Amino acid sequence: MADPSLLILAHAFPPENITGALRPARFFKYLPRYGVRTRVIAARPDLAASEGVTRVPLPDPPSWALRRAELLRLTQRYLLPYNDELPWVPHAVAAAGRMIERGEVDTVLSTFPPVATHAAGLWLKRRHGVRWVADFRDPFVFWNDEAKEYWMLLCARRAGDDAPVTGLATSGDLVHWRQRPPLADGYRLAPECPDLFPLGDRWYLIVSPSE
Repeated sequence: MADPSLLILAHAFPPENITGALRPARFFKYLPRYGVRTRVIAARPDLAASEGVTRVPLPDPPSWALRRAELLRLTQRYLLPYNDELPWVPHAVAAAGRMIERGEVDTVLSTFPPVATHAAGLWLKRRHGVRWVADFRDPFVFWNDEAKEYWMLLCARRAGDDAPVTGLATSGDLVHWRQRPPLADGYRLAPECPDLFPLGDRWYLIVSPSE
């Protein structure tokens, strides 16, 4: 049986020296040791090319990608409250689609933030039927003794209005998880790195607001 082949959609990737670049870089570095052929699509085409990493937009993007990128640029500028790098999505989908059609990819992993990576992953799943894994950064997992189950908190967006929320999932065995309604909302910025703990007779939620 052929080794599994994974494509990582990561807007930020080294040599960019930012926190969001480190997580996908470690996936890219260590997964091949376990027999997973790994490639990356990232932003910043001005950076030097490296083996296994494709940076988009490409020099020759298809016309449909250019049109949709412009539409998303206008939508993001005039209608959306955050810069979620949406114009990058069609270019990532175009480059990934070529790899999928050549049989080089059987699974796509999108790593958040920004929302653009998950939008591209969903697009590829629907267009090509490829397996898609949505990775959310900084989950906080703990045993909730009151609820008698594991809780996972993560920075998320609410379906419908895309508002930033502290998402919640629960599990009895750390393997099978059930999505629950958001634990907290009303944020102006994305609530990253959540931490929840009891102190006395109250629970306290701490987050790190981020653009």
